[in-house]
Amino acid sequence: MSQSAFVAVCAAVLLCIQPGSGQKNLPSWETPFVEGELLVMLHAGVTPDAVVRAWARYEGHETGINLAETLSDGAGIYLYRFDHNACDQYALLESIRGMREVVAAQFNHFIEQRLVPSDPQFGS
Repeated sequence: MSQSAFVAVCAAVLLCIQPGSGQKNLPSWETPFVEGELLVMLHAGVTPDAVVRAWARYEGHETGINLAETLSDGAGIYLYRFDHNACDQYALLESIRGMREVVAAQFNHFIEQRLVPSDPQFGS
């Protein structure tokens, strides 16, 4: 997969499905995701390591958060891993979403590759 295609996929994952698209717009906690993993898009100029230091403790607990992978350095999209047993992962996600350094954050949802798009207009 080319880098531009990968960035497009990451950006699409970070955006919500628009109502009326033919799919349910489920809250992120109602769709399957990898526990202890977050996809985070940071504002330009924010270093991912500085954010790790800010999230090292949450509600008095060590989170074990670390930068697992840089998905797109240019777009500022990173995969973080943390100990989901050490803290309330839903509350942690909401806290991260509220940080001024963060553009968007979500759980790392499972996706499935489809051979044919689910668009009813496909092929016409």
